[in-house]
Amino acid sequence: MRRISYRSYFALGVSLVLALCLPEQTCQHLRASSVALSSPIWKSCGLCREVLFAGPCGQKHSDGEYERLQIENDRLRCQIDRICQWLEQQEHLDSLGMIQVDQGASKLTQSLKSTIDATKQFALGRVVFREPASWSQFIWVDVGEETNRVLGVKVVCKNSPVVVGSALIGVVETVGKHRSCVRLITDGTLCPSVRAVRGGLQGQVLLDHLNGIMRQLPLQKHLLSDEYDKISEMFAMIKSRIGTAGEISYAAKGFLQGCSAPLWRCRNQKLNGYGFQWDFPDTEGPAREISSGKTLDLHAELDSIELLRVGDVLVTTGFDGVFPPHLKVATVSKICPLIRGEPTYSIEAQMIAANLHDLEFVQVLPPVEMD
Repeated sequence: MRRISYRSYFALGVSLVLALCLPEQTCQHLRASSVALSSPIWKSCGLCREVLFAGPCGQKHSDGEYERLQIENDRLRCQIDRICQWLEQQEHLDSLGMIQVDQGASKLTQSLKSTIDATKQFALGRVVFREPASWSQFIWVDVGEETNRVLGVKVVCKNSPVVVGSALIGVVETVGKHRSCVRLITDGTLCPSVRAVRGGLQGQVLLDHLNGIMRQLPLQKHLLSDEYDKISEMFAMIKSRIGTAGEISYAAKGFLQGCSAPLWRCRNQKLNGYGFQWDFPDTEGPAREISSGKTLDLHAELDSIELLRVGDVLVTTGFDGVFPPHLKVATVSKICPLIRGEPTYSIEAQMIAANLHDLEFVQVLPPVEMD
């Protein structure tokens, strides 16, 4: 009777335990190495597919000239998409600079200038790889140290913020020569410091959504037929009415945290917020009481405010030392009731950026300089 050997099972179990105990940085390097090693395999599979399947016009094998033209066509299409994304980013910055503000809205003017200064220098990257097992946690983009050499300035570095327009979507985790790994804000380990803002920036968020709709509207002109002109005029009228930003006001500050599932795609782009309060005075105003919103400074004659409202825009504060201030992150979608004795609010927020499942191009900003 043959004896059963458990050595292989024991070795497998020890290997799994050691793999789970590896530090995160080591796992990132192993993941990057495995992606690089798998590239020749995918290329070999592509060559086998071209040999096995017929080419154009019933040819038995793909024609070399046809393949070259197809590759060139793909490259040209990619370059056109990059140019379109770059122009959209410049258009977004121009729209921020052209916003007319009231004389009393100095804080809004300063926030807009800060946003323009933080986003005018960027590197445009394309999403080139995304692991199904970490779909809502990481993406790989085609910018790295070589991009910094071409630009002549260090833009793509560890902790460089990654945005779409002025909406934050993540931060650079590791930088390679031609590729970089980006950790998305839907990952539960990333917690940007944010503040609730209402007033002018709410109109800017609506304008960004309208601009996105108007860019896609001509593609559906054949379906809208006679109603296309009416819809275009209606959107133009809405843009003209909300184009002038009003007074801006600040409210509670706290942290946002992703709530994605550990594997595969998250079902939505919901973020959890916690620690929202205004217990300490800062440059935006004096401290306020958590429930009533009354100022705690007895010498300041200010009206009480709601520390949080549904629809408030959450922007970065810069307190975390990773993200520059005034980058839009999300809008408040739900405020959890304040439990008696609790010192802070908890909320739910919806991301402002486009659907992260369909990301194709992103902008990488320079990292925050530490004094």
